[in-house]
Amino acid sequence: MYCLCRLLPESVVWLYAENRVAEAEQIIRNAAKLNNITMPDKILAQPAKTADGDGEKADDDVGKKKGLKLLDKFRNVKNSRKSEKPEDTAARYTMIDIFRNRHLTVNTLCMAFLWSVLLNMLILIIIIYIFIQRYVECKQRTLRK
Repeated sequence: MYCLCRLLPESVVWLYAENRVAEAEQIIRNAAKLNNITMPDKILAQPAKTADGDGEKADDDVGKKKGLKLLDKFRNVKNSRKSEKPEDTAARYTMIDIFRNRHLTVNTLCMAFLWSVLLNMLILIIIIYIFIQRYVECKQRTLRK
């Protein structure tokens, strides 16, 4: 788990909130490069100056020339999705819905069967290993006597 944490980059939103804009832009550029997408020179605007005076004032002209800033776009998408579909009309799924579609039913039953077989095999291997260890210990004791 520790190795995996070292390989994964920080969250872009967190880096932006911590005023580490250059690192956030580099992560976005790396992701865009992996997906063969060209990105503009300036992706994120600098965060606004806080009350403490930690950071510099935001460069709003760059952000407004190319539309809204990236975080504002995320907020607008989130708000538009909320306005499109009220929660009471949202579809609610249950376990019964799996069995209404033949493809989902077959996949679910196959996965359940394979998981149960693999779990039983694992338990059996552990039990056999324990019995073999006890058998070897017993043989060693009898040979010592």
